[in-house]
Amino acid sequence: MKQLMIATVVLSLFGTVFADELTLKDGRTIEWSAIRDLGDTYEVESPNGSKSTVKKDDVESFRKTKAAAPLTGATFTFEKGIKLEHVDLLQTVDPKAGIIFGDWKQIPGGGWQGRQDGSVQTWARLQTGYQVLKPEYDLSLQIQRTEGETCFLLGFVAGGGQRIVLFDWQNQWNGFFMLDKKWPETNESGVRREVFKKGKTVQVTLKVRKIGVAIEVDGKDLIVWSGDWERITIPMERHTVPDKNVTYFGFYHHTGFKILRAILSQPKEK
Repeated sequence: MKQLMIATVVLSLFGTVFADELTLKDGRTIEWSAIRDLGDTYEVESPNGSKSTVKKDDVESFRKTKAAAPLTGATFTFEKGIKLEHVDLLQTVDPKAGIIFGDWKQIPGGGWQGRQDGSVQTWARLQTGYQVLKPEYDLSLQIQRTEGETCFLLGFVAGGGQRIVLFDWQNQWNGFFMLDKKWPETNESGVRREVFKKGKTVQVTLKVRKIGVAIEVDGKDLIVWSGDWERITIPMERHTVPDKNVTYFGFYHHTGFKILRAILSQPKEK
């Protein structure tokens, strides 16, 4: 009972507490990463991001452990010794079928350059041709803004579906589109920072894993997220491409970008 009183005080003071295990009076235990005090009940969030509600009267005790170290890009790095295979995604683009909308052209060195002068309701999109079927991989990109100030869209495959991360949304926000049906500036992945300055080549790396993703810009963490991939949804078809298992790129009106490099690295089959 004393443990329960202490836990209740902590919850009321801080709202969210990171811990390990909750024991119910019937003997059942629940693993959790966060608990929120809702009055007569607790909202219990599991390590995989799922949520449930438990009555306070049903709780026997909390077992609080040392808080886990925060996730970083290094957490998502493949273990040493794992053999990787590499795919040049830009070489898989079909010059006709790969251009979904916008003015695109191949440029020396194997890259692609695009611009969009059309309607604000239509996004320029370039679809690669490689089927991303493995659940874990790295994606190494070199991208350069050539004109305009609107955002850059990166479509990638994760958790068995298509996901989107936006860079420079509203000229300043980066994050998933959409997470829990919220835009980057209001969801938990949002980071306020300008990524693409005109004329500067930027190195973007995604480390996609079953548990989440680490996104790095020029070697530094931008977004590190772990959770249920189904929380990330695409609201409208104009943001996606016909093939749901490929990487793709896009951007908004009156803007241009060069995609100079796109290498996918994944563990080889044993």
